[in-house]
Amino acid sequence: MLKVLVADDERIAREIIVLLLNEQAGYKVIQQASDAQDVLYKVANDQPDIIFLDIQMPGMTGIELAAQLPANIVVVFVTAYDEYAVQAFQLNAVDYLLKPFEDQQFVDVWQRAKQRLQNNKQSNHQGISQAVAALQNQ
Repeated sequence: MLKVLVADDERIAREIIVLLLNEQAGYKVIQQASDAQDVLYKVANDQPDIIFLDIQMPGMTGIELAAQLPANIVVVFVTAYDEYAVQAFQLNAVDYLLKPFEDQQFVDVWQRAKQRLQNNKQSNHQGISQAVAALQNQ
């Protein structure tokens, strides 16, 4: 079961994402956050797999916040501002969902986020297997 954090300073924006997630399978929304400090606290305590992260949030921008997150967390930026797209992808964001968005756009982004997470896990397992094999050959 994937753990998801929805972070946006607008309650209605968080609720829309949660409603759309309710139509998907294989996840659990573990938390919602409304500012950067809340996101950092919940990441440290709950270790989400995927974060839907607004760019304009109190405390620091979503871009600044994403730079502080562990590399294994898949980040999807959700924002009304398209000028941050380049920075988002430089931080390895899996996608950039521009508000307002259609339901199908959200579903497509959700599928890509799950696929990125799966790819990351496979890559980590392969790296561990190769390290173990190398140690055994010594």
